[in-house]
Amino acid sequence: MELKGVRVRPSSPECRVVKSLLKSQIPEDERMPFAVLRLGTLLTKRCDCTCFYEGSTPVGFYYLLLSEKAVFMLYLVVSPDVQSRGYGSAILEEIRKRYPDCQVDLHIEIPKDPESKDEQAAKRYRFYQRNGFLYTGWTTEDGGVRYWILSSRGPAFDTEKHKEFLSRDRNSGTVVFNHEGGM
Repeated sequence: MELKGVRVRPSSPECRVVKSLLKSQIPEDERMPFAVLRLGTLLTKRCDCTCFYEGSTPVGFYYLLLSEKAVFMLYLVVSPDVQSRGYGSAILEEIRKRYPDCQVDLHIEIPKDPESKDEQAAKRYRFYQRNGFLYTGWTTEDGGVRYWILSSRGPAFDTEKHKEFLSRDRNSGTVVFNHEGGM
């Protein structure tokens, strides 16, 4: 697998790839307005949106929010045409290489049954777990939906650095940030 990452800029062809994948893979109520994401691609010190190709075929992208020592993965999307072929894991490895000294955090919908073979949220959790992301014991809420906070540092993640991302996350009002202990 030879992945090539191309940083997305507001007028680049990769913008169309990102927009298409967002629309087809992220539910509307979980999707930030594309105009906001596109504007973020101008803020190269605060955001990193990179589209990945194998040859000339787009396979996915990530959209990260950045601070000095932490990275928040807002989106990791792999094209449905190539899912379950290792591209998601390869893209996560690229994030580790690009930001080796940073804690990388993300939110996932809380699975009803983390061991379920069928539930999408459980599959997503196990994917991140296999790739070194652990449940931190913390949750957050957005739009009435609770999410687990996963981190490359697991339960030892820096909550203060993560709170920076929560305050900049959607303008949805009060941020809920609770410690619930480990699984």
